[in-house]
Order: sequence, then C-alpha cells, then structure tokens
Amino acid sequence: MGCRQNRFEESVLEDFEAATPFNRVEIYHAFDRFLELHQQYRLAASSNPDESFTAPGDRDYLDADGFINPEFSLPAEFIATHMPQLKENPFAKRMLDIFIATDSGQMTFIEFLDMVSTFSPKNSREKKTAHAFQIFDIDQDGLISREDMYVMLDMITDEPLNESVKKKVVDEVLIEVNKKDADGLNTEDFHYAISRSPDFAR
Repeated sequence: MGCRQNRFEESVLEDFEAATPFNRVEIYHAFDRFLELHQQYRLAASSNPDESFTAPGDRDYLDADGFINPEFSLPAEFIATHMPQLKENPFAKRMLDIFIATDSGQMTFIEFLDMVSTFSPKNSREKKTAHAFQIFDIDQDGLISREDMYVMLDMITDEPLNESVKKKVVDEVLIEVNKKDADGLNTEDFHYAISRSPDFAR
C-alpha cells in the first residue's frame, strides 16, 4: 500500500480491520469505489445549474494532514442511484437508511464500508441476516409485520397489487415458516426463514 497516493492513517486502518471482515487491500478497494462515486458526483454537480447542488472539491476527501478523511461523505440519494449494486435494487433506500447514523442525508465512507462489508461474501450469515431483518422491518418495531410485507410488495412490483392478492402472498410466506396465524416474523422466525435459503449467505 506504500505506493498509493492517498492513504488512511495507520490507526484508522487498524480500526477498519477490527470492525469489518476486510483486509487492507479490500478496504482500499472499497474506498476506490467510494472515490469513483465522488468523482461522478462532482461531474454531476458541476454541470447542474441548480445552486443547491453544491460541487465538492477535487480532493476534499483528504484531511489537513493529507490522509483520507474517513468521515468524508456523499449524498445517500446519489449513492443509491449511481452505485451499480444499488440502483436497480428496490430496497436501496432502506439499505442506506439502516447504515446512516444521522438524518443529514449523507453517507460517510465509514458507513459505506460498513454497508459493503456487511453484505460481502466474507461476512457471516448471522450479521447479514440481522441487517436484512432491519431492512425489511419497515417501521422498525422489531417485527416484520404483515403491514411491512405489504409495503415490500409495493416496492418490488411495477403495478400495485390489490389487497386480496397481497394478503394471499403474505399468508403463503407465513405458512412457509409455520406462522400461519401470526402477525408477522420476529427475528427468530426470520433467521429460520433465511436458513432455508442457502443462497442468502453467498
């Protein structure tokens, strides 16, 4: 990594290695992806006549000492619509929401790294499942309720489904996990459902 023009401070890299399943090469690869989004955003912002669309500086991701600033951020909405893995995902906004700690609408590199490492093949099924539960628990009440599932159906279908169709689909989901008469899925139920889907851990 010594030949890189832009580097993290050693202590920051150590923290990233401790908090994620990524090694240093993978951490820098994640940063390169974030930097590519930054460059795309600069181009979009600089060509937008709307003064509220502020173009960031070319190297404003560096701190005063010339190291990469891990708190450097980009608009979450831009990430959702320009990151290839997210822009076609109906749950992109939900994914970003659960990793962003503030209401600023901005995602820091720290939060971006947390997101991409969580859903990487190197991470455990347990951590992926825990975050997936948060994504699908729309109202964040600790239960993926029937209402949450109705919202998800609206998110993944091009045409609105009528209530009877949505109820039938949700009933079938609950029957599949032996919760026919339940109001929804708690974390234990969800873990059981995911255990029946081996592709989820990949």
